[in-house]
Amino acid sequence: MNVREREKNGESTVARPPRAPWRAAAGRPRWGALAGSILAGVVVGAWLWSGGSGNPLSVDVLSHLEDEAAALAAGSPVTAAEVSRVLERGGVRLRPAAGTVTHARSCRFRGRAVPHLVLATEAGPVTLLVLRHEPVDASVEFTGGGFSGRIVPSGPGSLAVAGADGVDLDRVASRLQAAVEWL
Repeated sequence: MNVREREKNGESTVARPPRAPWRAAAGRPRWGALAGSILAGVVVGAWLWSGGSGNPLSVDVLSHLEDEAAALAAGSPVTAAEVSRVLERGGVRLRPAAGTVTHARSCRFRGRAVPHLVLATEAGPVTLLVLRHEPVDASVEFTGGGFSGRIVPSGPGSLAVAGADGVDLDRVASRLQAAVEWL
């Protein structure tokens, strides 16, 4: 067949690629993609809910302390029954040598409820977070937002101790390590 004959019939002299059956593909539901998207969303949501921020422990402790800075202002002692209730949920007891507790509650930290105490010391209020599920191999110091702190190994996890800049963390952390009794 010659070129002129093809042009008369409406055919082009340029080769065309074959047409894809687009109507069948466009009408087909994309359930696999939808299910994959939902599954990915659930996985990411669960990771974030469980505290999967990937931040170092000291950064998360400091962030928690900054968010709850008002707890340091509490001045009146909390009842022994309230302190015991909070600590028992965290799987610990506090010996009397720890000092006067002016704030006691359970807080969400990295997806778990942890005891958060504020104790009155001679150097001013000191925060104690009992982190049963956050073991550390050695002490980790942190500073920021007007706080100085230390995370120390204790029992199956660790204790985060923090106070205003200038608090003698060695003495306070040692006293609180000795005062916490793991159940």
